[in-house]
Amino acid sequence: MTILQPDCAQPAARATGRSIPTSQRRALKLLLSACALSGLFATGCAEPESTAPAGAAKPAPPPVLVTLDTVRAGSITDGWTFLGRVDAALAAEIGAAVSGHVLSVRAREGDTVDKGAILLTVDSAKTRAALAAARARRGGLEQSLSFSKRQFERVKSLEYPTISEPERERYEREMVDLEAQLATQEAELQRLQVELNQHTLRAPFAGVVRSRHVDPGAWVNVGQPMLGLVSLDDLEIHVDVSDSLAGRVEVGQTVTVRGAGAVNAALETSAEIAGVVGALDPETRTMPVRLTPSERPDWLLAGMAVDVEFPVTIDSQAAGAAEGAVIVSRDAIIQGPVGSRVVKHVDGEGVPISVEILGRAGTDMLVRGDGLIPGDQVVVRGNERLRPGQPLKVAPSGREQAGAKASPSGDPAAPKLGDRAASEPKKSGS
Repeated sequence: MTILQPDCAQPAARATGRSIPTSQRRALKLLLSACALSGLFATGCAEPESTAPAGAAKPAPPPVLVTLDTVRAGSITDGWTFLGRVDAALAAEIGAAVSGHVLSVRAREGDTVDKGAILLTVDSAKTRAALAAARARRGGLEQSLSFSKRQFERVKSLEYPTISEPERERYEREMVDLEAQLATQEAELQRLQVELNQHTLRAPFAGVVRSRHVDPGAWVNVGQPMLGLVSLDDLEIHVDVSDSLAGRVEVGQTVTVRGAGAVNAALETSAEIAGVVGALDPETRTMPVRLTPSERPDWLLAGMAVDVEFPVTIDSQAAGAAEGAVIVSRDAIIQGPVGSRVVKHVDGEGVPISVEILGRAGTDMLVRGDGLIPGDQVVVRGNERLRPGQPLKVAPSGREQAGAKASPSGDPAAPKLGDRAASEPKKSGS
């Protein structure tokens, strides 16, 4: 862009007969360019003057089309979910009843065994020898007792002076002592037989071997775990619930059990409350509840975590319910960063009311808020874009629209075909 020099500089140059130096000419051109741009920005950025008269009010915001619903009293059935665990009804770590070397182990992890099946044997040679010695001693005592009884029968009928009374008592005392020794030996035989049986480990119930801790040749002590056995026929579900469920659960009640975090409806079954511990754990402040599944699906395994949902009925007007609790539609709730609120319809405007959510069931929510009572109208459609004090234009609800569609042709409220032109708004310029 070529920038013209001012005319006042040309006569001065001609009068002196000298030309302006190149450096001064460039500085002058830059100065003139800056002045021109400053004037251009000042002209373009200036705000236009308002043509509205002074003191005129700002136009009101346009009304927002909304749908209303009625606040009501009543009851809802909420589902309170707690984390539970699945346990086998029968599970045991089978330990050694006697000390000794392990001779054989007949089960490994994953093997299914029947009740009474032999799982493991421990060396019983010493016990068998003791049992044989005890049996021999019992035989000797039986013979001695038989001889003593015959002697006592012979002297029992003799009279003095053939036998004295103290001598007769001696024979009787010997017989009684032998009877006591024989009874003691019989008890010792029973003890040794029990000990011999303990060298053979049998399954206390039918199940699956869960763990194996010893192998043949190992030395075991009394009480040492050898095999873990778990029953897969009967399962139980244990869940610790909060004290808020106290008085709301009872034996025989049906609950819903789902796989923990599962969204698939296939991982769902029902269970029945089999037992309730009516006391709180002093550390966790929770109440243990025991459940029995109504059926045994394949996905329900011992040791897994499950979500247990307890149905809880909350009546807004019942004794013990939260004061001022009402039921509103789920669509009326607006979740904010601080809390939740609803918009109440008051004289054609929307009034926001902060609420506390007490429970939910399907599309209904039990809430409590200051100034919210049964019979009030709250916004369920269009409440997200409302501003405080903005007027509302109420749209007909779904029930009103259904009634309008079902109105007979003879109803004066139903428009006629000939009235179409009259019902249409007029166009400008017609």
